Amino acid sequence: LDDKPIAAADRLSRHIEREPLDALAVKLDHMLKFMSGNSAGMRSSMEAVIPAWEEATPDCGYILGCYGFSLEETGDYRNAEIKGRRGVTIAPDDAWGWHAVAHVMEMQGRASEGVVWLKAFDDRLSRLNNFAFHVFWHRALFHLELGQIDQALDLYDNGIRADRTDDFRDIANAASLLMRLEFEKVDVGNRWEELADMSVSHVDDHTLAFADAHYVMALANAERRRAVGDMMTAVSEAGKGDGHGPSMMRAFSGPLMAGIAAFASGDYAGSHEALSMVRARLAAIGGSHAQRDVFEQMLIEAALRSGNRAAAQGLLHERLGRRPTNNWARRRLAAIEGPMHRGEGVTASAIA
Repeated sequence: LDDKPIAAADRLSRHIEREPLDALAVKLDHMLKFMSGNSAGMRSSMEAVIPAWEEATPDCGYILGCYGFSLEETGDYRNAEIKGRRGVTIAPDDAWGWHAVAHVMEMQGRASEGVVWLKAFDDRLSRLNNFAFHVFWHRALFHLELGQIDQALDLYDNGIRADRTDDFRDIANAASLLMRLEFEKVDVGNRWEELADMSVSHVDDHTLAFADAHYVMALANAERRRAVGDMMTAVSEAGKGDGHGPSMMRAFSGPLMAGIAAFASGDYAGSHEALSMVRARLAAIGGSHAQRDVFEQMLIEAALRSGNRAAAQGLLHERLGRRPTNNWARRRLAAIEGPMHRGEGVTASAIA
């Protein structure tokens, strides 16, 4: 509550070393580290407590879901999937565990499997809070990777934005998917307008750089230039304060928001320059690899659209080195270098 989430997580970590079966404290520590971009710390905390948990211990399935997610975010996909699947076997209602396995499938390019995996959770979605919208977002990403635009749009309208809240997580889900659709040159109609109407009331929030980035994404794409300018001015002022929030504003929000706004206005060279400034350290804004990937995609798209072929090629080859089955990158590299990089069964019409 004193705007010191990293200190709070450190204190929780010390507590759960003494009381590893305090499930609430474990979950709070997990989420604070997640939102502050500390994936290594998230994993180390889980590995410190997990030996104390047995499958018969109440809440063990939920703890395994957290452990699986921390393994995925640190790149141990095999064990992440094992722990995540075991977790949901024990606790079938644990959306976080189902979602941890979905993250593995996202990072490994297993889109068809991902659709089937998350559909199996459908009958439990009505019992969730707004995390259900995030589950729909993951499904939409899988459909988008498969080139199934209509299914992604249907999930947007009837899942992700079925309840038009202004919670920053719900705005982030929606803006992130619309941005990805824009990269594929899909006409998203007036969907940005609704998000901008929600985002404009958050111009002065500035509690999370992750949230601000998605607010400005909605505002810029709806051409709310004045609101974008007001937000960037407010972020500049907020960055002058003390605490975790202002430090994030100073380090990341300015160039990240400038890059997003420049892309929306068609200044692709400017967008590429601004996003390049923060790319290497972007994990610090929080969120998952999958959530932050929209900024990586924007950086690549900005390089492509500005005619910076060498930069685009380098970024695409780097991406495919990490994610060799990623159809999004294959399609774009195929447009530059030829059909050998094109993923099977996926059209390249989106980048025509």
